[in-house]
Amino acid sequence: TTSTAVPADGAEPLNIAGKLARMFLHSKITLLIIIALFLTGLLALAVTPREYNPKIVVPAANIIVAKPGASPDEVRRLIVTASGGPFRNWGAEEIAAATVEQALAHPT
Repeated sequence: TTSTAVPADGAEPLNIAGKLARMFLHSKITLLIIIALFLTGLLALAVTPREYNPKIVVPAANIIVAKPGASPDEVRRLIVTASGGPFRNWGAEEIAAATVEQALAHPT
């Protein structure tokens, strides 16, 4: 047989979570655990390096395509690939100075 602790007020017997909660409520070590966790958080805050303006690198690309006279459906179907073509081996300065004709020379 298993003994089940029934609270004095006639409530349901406690399950494992209730027994564990009761143990921590009446234990003197609970306060020490809370203080240890608080001090650990303060230590982590003290040793974490800070920067006024941290540089967070988010890999992303913005592709803007000008297609005057195109309907909204044409623009929706337009697929732009940056995986190759005439700009594959270009540097940043060359890409910044690219012309529309060079962009239209993309093989796809």
